[in-house]
Amino acid sequence: MTDTLDPTPAPAARARALLRLLRDLNLSDERVTIAGARTVRIVGCRSLDEPADRVLVYRVRCGEIEYDLELNLHTDGEHGPEVVIRLTPDSPGTDRRVRLVGGADGPVTAPDLLARLDPDAAIAKDAAHFMRRVVRAAFAGPSAA
Repeated sequence: MTDTLDPTPAPAARARALLRLLRDLNLSDERVTIAGARTVRIVGCRSLDEPADRVLVYRVRCGEIEYDLELNLHTDGEHGPEVVIRLTPDSPGTDRRVRLVGGADGPVTAPDLLARLDPDAAIAKDAAHFMRRVVRAAFAGPSAA
């Protein structure tokens, strides 16, 4: 992400398109290295038959434990759309809020994750990179902000 960041909140439609893309690609068998040299495996999308306009759920596995990785889209915040990343089962209070910025077209950027994805032009490799950033954020816990 060496380009200049557009600080404009992403339009809600672009944020929803991002979730739909991640749902439709149904990423699976991706491996993500997290802190402590542990590995998380993305098993696949659990919400394939659901609209991805608000919530997207992926199944992930770390060691022998399986989790639901939820991406909850909130479009009514004062700073524009944000995704709340939740890992369940887990202890309460581990939600991570990530704002989404960008224009009416082009990439949607999650600056806190150092990740961006263009819902109109992304390929599976791009989406997998974005999801790896989401997984790392989920297992790192809530943001310091």
